[in-house]
Amino acid sequence: MIQLIRFSALAFCIMFSAMSNAADIPDDDIGTSDLSQDTCISQATQNCIDNMCLTSEEIDCEDNCGKMAQDKCAQQADD
Repeated sequence: MIQLIRFSALAFCIMFSAMSNAADIPDDDIGTSDLSQDTCISQATQNCIDNMCLTSEEIDCEDNCGKMAQDKCAQQADD
């Protein structure tokens, strides 16, 4: 009987710690989301510069690419 109580207490502790660790996952996802957003903006800006600004006569082409990349990545994050 004592062994059953000990086993039940041990099982409860293991399950409780597993549930409390699972609650921390969304915080990690938020950091990952911010990193993904920064990566998206960086890559989209560079792609635009490589494809458009090398042959463009616009003075602010790189700034425009940065703004368009932010808008594009914000829209993707909302979807």
